[in-house]
Amino acid sequence: LGQLQHHEVLQVGLTSFAGTVAMTGQTLNVNDAYDLPAGAAYRFDTGYDQATGYRTQAVISLPLKGQDGEVMGVLQLVNPAPTRRGGTATFDADREALLRQFSTVAGGCIERARLVRSAILRMIRSVELRDRHETAEHAGRVADISVALWQAWGESTGMPTSELERGADRLRMAAMLHEIGRAHV
Repeated sequence: LGQLQHHEVLQVGLTSFAGTVAMTGQTLNVNDAYDLPAGAAYRFDTGYDQATGYRTQAVISLPLKGQDGEVMGVLQLVNPAPTRRGGTATFDADREALLRQFSTVAGGCIERARLVRSAILRMIRSVELRDRHETAEHAGRVADISVALWQAWGESTGMPTSELERGADRLRMAAMLHEIGRAHV
């Protein structure tokens, strides 16, 4: 990725593609990021391209919505592989339809993850009602320390990054729940 690291978050403004999609809840499909329609409310930030030498052309940004229609995020893809017929690669109607289906599923997954997190935080608060010394901050510290130990161990054993990240997510959830059983003793 050149000068930018994979975990860096690029600035998203209201006039960016993603910002526009987040605000409107509508898909934005652009064939050439450098040739936008006159008067478009959005613009393309060329910073990444300039920093890396990459050339962004086609961009599609899709809203990730919950069942209530709330936009929870934006899925943005750039430069699809050319079709078998050759020519300029764009997000044609077939690709857009497939990505809309994917974004619907992804939105549902995010919504479910939020519900699980909310349930975990409610369980932690129930422990606080029984024992004021056990707090959400304590659960968060235990989770942070557990994940740090997991990552150090995983890195020392050469564990693949994807497995390390999956394990860290699972461990964080489990560690945050470590006091729940005590609430009922």
